[in-house]
Amino acid sequence: MKDYAIIFDTNALLDLYQEEGIFFDLIGYLKKVEEKIIILNQVYDEYIVNFERIKSREKELYENIIKQLNDLGTELRKKNNIQKFLLKKIGDNILFEEVCTNIEKELKKVQDKVNILKQAKSKTSLLEKDILKELIERKKETQSIKEFTVKDHIELFKEATEREEYKIPPGLTDGKKTTDSSYYNLKRRHGDFIIWKEILEYAKENQNKKIYFIQNEKKTDWWEGKSENRVFSKILMKEFKEQSQNELIVLDLEGFFKEFKNILNLPDSELKSLKAHIEIFNNTLLKIESNKENDMLELSDNNYYDFIYKYLENNLLNLLTETGDETIFINEITGSKFEYISELDVYLNKVKRCKLEKNNLSEAILSGEVEIECDIRFNEEGGRHVGFFKNITAIVDLNIEIVYFNFNIKEEEFEQNLLKVKNVEIQSLDYDETELAIYED
Repeated sequence: MKDYAIIFDTNALLDLYQEEGIFFDLIGYLKKVEEKIIILNQVYDEYIVNFERIKSREKELYENIIKQLNDLGTELRKKNNIQKFLLKKIGDNILFEEVCTNIEKELKKVQDKVNILKQAKSKTSLLEKDILKELIERKKETQSIKEFTVKDHIELFKEATEREEYKIPPGLTDGKKTTDSSYYNLKRRHGDFIIWKEILEYAKENQNKKIYFIQNEKKTDWWEGKSENRVFSKILMKEFKEQSQNELIVLDLEGFFKEFKNILNLPDSELKSLKAHIEIFNNTLLKIESNKENDMLELSDNNYYDFIYKYLENNLLNLLTETGDETIFINEITGSKFEYISELDVYLNKVKRCKLEKNNLSEAILSGEVEIECDIRFNEEGGRHVGFFKNITAIVDLNIEIVYFNFNIKEEEFEQNLLKVKNVEIQSLDYDETELAIYED
């Protein structure tokens, strides 16, 4: 066989990570072609960042549960209306204090059990002995490939921006990742393009070598056409041939293991399992796609309502301030200013601009905007029997991501999901004049 090099894109390396099943098993076979593998510098940087994310995500899941349990006790103690009622009707709030203390003790027992589960999980994690990471680190230390300087990267950023104007891939979808113009954010934004330039540089410096590029993304940055009929980008292949006499073969993971089946001594059973997993995974995504708006609204309302409520409770006051409308906070009767939100009701209305994307072969990301109606009340004490209140209705768009992960091939479902808030903004605002409140004994 003609001399060759195998270059993995970051997504292909990350797709090999599965908590259970065929993909993690397949990593061991890569040792048979280790000397042919090239780890590009940009791929290494992206891999390290994502490796830490994969490693920390399950830990984060346990920690979020522990935090939510702790918040339950804290929120209970904040119920001032209960304490005021007991003080007024009974004369003390000792009973309320006893209830809080007992609930906190029981919550602490649950927290301790979750902590034990977290520690046990960390000891049995496949990532504790990661042969893929060890292979990547060995290659990074021993291989000799050109590394772009800071100055090189700055020129590449300029070139990438120019290519975007002419819709030349790769990196057309990366441009949406961030508008931050700092060095590391631009390096991340133009990651696909930097990887492509590294491939071109490697090909120019290593003539007469067949290059296998293992690329597992489905986006139009790299591919043209759909599903079975897709081909590698014609303009990128043309660019490669203009700069190198080498042969470039682009494969996805399934194609790679088929192509190298004999060299890797890969059993047929492993390939069948790989193909089955991909088919079941893709079919599961199609089911989610068909009902994605309802899924996002249902998950947000049923699983993450408390999280969303807390997020809005902590951020709404700042959002209202950022509108620049000072009259929101003015007590028209006294001329004073309302300082804090005393009551908040939150209603999740609908989901807009919902999009489902495959992240790798074990997780997917559902992103979109949840339109939320927030009924806000400002209160101000005016004396023993008098107070003032003002009602505000704010419609806000909460931009969120729900990450589906730990895909279970037997159940054909994702076992876990995690919600992340990207940003929130006020869509519309309506408020009433301040009203007088009379309290009765």
